[in-house]
Amino acid sequence: MSLEDDKADAGLAAGRAAEAKLGEVRQLLLNPRAETLDRATTDLAEVVAALTILVRSARQTGDQKWTPAALASFHGIRSAARGLRPQIEHASKYCLGWIQVRSGTGYTRQGFPVFVENEARSSFEG
Repeated sequence: MSLEDDKADAGLAAGRAAEAKLGEVRQLLLNPRAETLDRATTDLAEVVAALTILVRSARQTGDQKWTPAALASFHGIRSAARGLRPQIEHASKYCLGWIQVRSGTGYTRQGFPVFVENEARSSFEG
């Protein structure tokens, strides 16, 4: 096996690991709590590291074209990442809704929440 083959194998393994981690993050986000969100953040950092390895190893030397195996790996990762998008958007809107219920007064014409600034309830003289 050549050095280029070793790099390609390492890159493809990194791509499979990134895709698997995205699946784990998807499961974690089904039950968002502080500890699961911390774990999801850590897992997403690992996905970034794996993608870095994949990108470094995915180009064929000389002509700078992506290998077919690397392209397939990128497509799988993109598909897994797209699956996370609705979950993240829903979670963001859910959190904003609770913030609005707790401390808001309504919404702007653009649909953004309007927050009330708390006034000081006591004064300190002295």
